[in-house]
Amino acid sequence: MEQDQAITRGSKPPVIAAMLLAGVLSLGSQATAQDAVLQADPALASRIDTMRGELAKALSRAPANTEGRRELRNRLSASLANVAGADDLNRFIVTLTDVSRLSQDGKQDTGFIRDEVVARTLAVTLSSALPDSRELAAKLLLDHATVSQLKACADDVRRGLAGISRGEAIRLEAMLPLTPADARAILQRPDVPPEVRARLGDRQAEQQLIDAFRAAEDFRAKSDLATLLGYVGTDASVKALISEFNSPVVGEFKYMRVSIRCAIILALGRIYPDQPLLTSELRRIIENGDDEYGAGNLRKYLADVAAWAAKTLRVSFEPAALPVFYQKIIYIFPLEAGDGNEERVIETRNAE
Repeated sequence: MEQDQAITRGSKPPVIAAMLLAGVLSLGSQATAQDAVLQADPALASRIDTMRGELAKALSRAPANTEGRRELRNRLSASLANVAGADDLNRFIVTLTDVSRLSQDGKQDTGFIRDEVVARTLAVTLSSALPDSRELAAKLLLDHATVSQLKACADDVRRGLAGISRGEAIRLEAMLPLTPADARAILQRPDVPPEVRARLGDRQAEQQLIDAFRAAEDFRAKSDLATLLGYVGTDASVKALISEFNSPVVGEFKYMRVSIRCAIILALGRIYPDQPLLTSELRRIIENGDDEYGAGNLRKYLADVAAWAAKTLRVSFEPAALPVFYQKIIYIFPLEAGDGNEERVIETRNAE
């Protein structure tokens, strides 16, 4: 299967992404990266400087009507020219990634990089002289880059593989364009992770992951396995994910209760990142919770996912009525003396 895919471990709300962007939109100012280059890595600063115009265009989607945006305007003079070490470079590439994940109108996180130039910036950073920045760039690419973006910057990615941890390197390498001989050579290496083996055609490894996913009854285990199947991205992986859509497994956390459906749809979104139902709309539900999103809207959303699966994947299923999808729990602390100071639930509404 050639659909784009990536591993996503988390996302920041658009407002947070905008606030993190402080200083980055100054790419369009008179200062350049070569004015005061990355003191620890002038070569990297020079490479990024050549992409300044493209990056400025990519960052224009940052939300325009937020306090974060006004903060950006106030700090326009702080540019890449002022980046002096790993901490600032890390902030820079995280911010680029966060903003590039925003939808075209800048209002919704999609979970995936939408600008090839941002993926290219991360790929170039893999060869940085700064070890922490290399590792962070690798993680951001694995979490948020699509296969088509990695293909476009494959040469830069390959050049940087030797400088990052072995696990991240082999997972990234397996997402690049490979000849059958290249894939076989990777499979012959020692200690290849099962998801990489499955992605490169090892059917036994693939089936073991699928069997473990179907059998898992613990939310964390089942969620982690769903993520791995999203990375594998084969037809069999997709069918396995769909087959557990009506699983009753729920994660119980202090401030939320989460159906395994969330992890399954996120995994499908890694395989089909251009499908808003599986990416930006799911994140909208997660940001709002069942109650705010609305029971009727949630039923329609699940029906739309089923309709998409029937049309795109030729897999038919009926979403079962489950008590929770992404339920937020609100706590307060008693103020009166003698209440014991324990937390008390005041709202646990869901989309039943």
